[in-house]
Amino acid sequence: MYPEVGLTTVYRQVRHLEKTGRLHAVDTGDDALRYENTPEPHAHLICPRTDTVVDIPLTVLFNENAIPPEFEAESIDIRIFGKWRGQN
Repeated sequence: MYPEVGLTTVYRQVRHLEKTGRLHAVDTGDDALRYENTPEPHAHLICPRTDTVVDIPLTVLFNENAIPPEFEAESIDIRIFGKWRGQN
């Protein structure tokens, strides 16, 4: 698409965006990282069969009192692996 831009430049920029918090790596368990820039805390539904990843807001999984107010979460990583209904 942009032959004048080398892969080294692309990877360097991805690392920079990850270090500065503008991109987040998502490990889907398939030896490849995916990147996203969703700022709100969320979980991931991962279906290896269809190679899909769906974001689920944490408010759907937890009520507002799930984490005690005296605890300050610095990061949250929830990955739910499974398959969609009707798949073998």
